[in-house]
Amino acid sequence: MIAIDCHVHGSRVLLDWSRIEGAHDGPDGPVLDWHCWCGARGRLIAGTRSQPRELEIRVVDDRGTAGSPVGAPSAADEAPHPVAS
Repeated sequence: MIAIDCHVHGSRVLLDWSRIEGAHDGPDGPVLDWHCWCGARGRLIAGTRSQPRELEIRVVDDRGTAGSPVGAPSAADEAPHPVAS
């Protein structure tokens, strides 16, 4: 179990490990991304209080490229350069 400060509840909440969405190293130490029972999302940085977190949505097309806006042309969509024969 882990105790977080939920910004929606306005209090400390106990979460089990199934509510942890990710863990990574940040510049200030380990970071846990959590999802509260009420639906709020946040991150817990070692030695600090929990902070609200926006969910990042990344679009990956079928060619495996990420970060392009949906519908934006990519380099693969451009016409090939003519080849002299």
